[in-house]
Amino acid sequence: MRFRLCALALAAVVLAAQGGSLRAACDLDAALEPASGSVVLVSGTVSGDPESAGRATGRRTCANVGCFVGTDGEVLTSLLGVVGCEEITVRCPDGRAAEGSLLAIDQAAGLALLKTELAATRPLELAEAAPGPGRLVFLVLARQEGRDVTPRFLPALVSSGDGSLRLQGVRWDGLLVADVGAPVGSAAAPVLDDEGRLAGVVLGERLRGAPAAGAEPESCVLPVGQLAGILARLQSGESRRLGWLGVSILDEPGDLEGVRVGAVLETSPAHAARIQPGDVLLEVGDEPLDDADAFARHVVEPGPRPGVRFRLLRRDRVEVVPVDVVPRPLIMYGAACGASATDSEGRLLGLAEENRLLRERIAELELRLQHLESAPR
Repeated sequence: MRFRLCALALAAVVLAAQGGSLRAACDLDAALEPASGSVVLVSGTVSGDPESAGRATGRRTCANVGCFVGTDGEVLTSLLGVVGCEEITVRCPDGRAAEGSLLAIDQAAGLALLKTELAATRPLELAEAAPGPGRLVFLVLARQEGRDVTPRFLPALVSSGDGSLRLQGVRWDGLLVADVGAPVGSAAAPVLDDEGRLAGVVLGERLRGAPAAGAEPESCVLPVGQLAGILARLQSGESRRLGWLGVSILDEPGDLEGVRVGAVLETSPAHAARIQPGDVLLEVGDEPLDDADAFARHVVEPGPRPGVRFRLLRRDRVEVVPVDVVPRPLIMYGAACGASATDSEGRLLGLAEENRLLRERIAELELRLQHLESAPR
């Protein structure tokens, strides 16, 4: 009951500001009550600390919210919250718990679909359309108190329906923007409309206004129109991986043709192809690389593929270099499970150390994915 009163007290304030009433808050109570049975806590165990430079720190537990999207125990949650975990446990508000196993992932959206042995689960109903600006939505979190899992509904107003965010090198447009930040454990959190239906999931967080002026955080939400297609692919067992070269791209002013390489990570595909810092990537295949967005469209988003032809400028000479674009590593430096949904491209610079510490767990997960993708359907 406490989670409901907390959410409704705040919602009543919002409704009062909109000319609503306490009765409307009670109607919200009735709308959200069924959804509370669809929210779960997804926790995983990891040995050691990936940021401890190899120092043994024992086992730690990471927790993130998830929700049922099928009647046979399928759970949608954050990829960040489960990758690298040796054990995954799904806990329900009704006291049930079960082991979770990976079915499929969408690396671009940071989503994972888990399978559990839980039966007769109640999936969240998909909203017919995303709520527009000025509408009330609820970010759904999950908290464990003792053995109990308690859903928490965090009310917010939609301030925009055309937000944008860059995540894992991919630019997302047409996002809902909610006027609350994304707390720790809310990566891929379900976002409900005022009828308790799934209107989207938290994709990331950004700041509203200039940082020097005390900018407030706000959540960027992948709306149901974009989420539905991703969810359908995940439920069919189709995983999406991003392409990776292992370079950082400099954001340079002016009319520079191509994109300049700022740094090259050792052991990366770019390093193996002898791409160097300062090289200007002009084309990939027949596609010009005019800016970082073009790099994302033509290199990152198409995913891994061998023998990709890059045309580059090195000092005063143009060269053509074939590169095997590989799957982007699933674990990023600094991206601890259960972290907030905030995107940080700076994490790329520590990938080598992260991959060295977690190579065995990554290899195990890669094998599981290969097995899932090759299994008959």
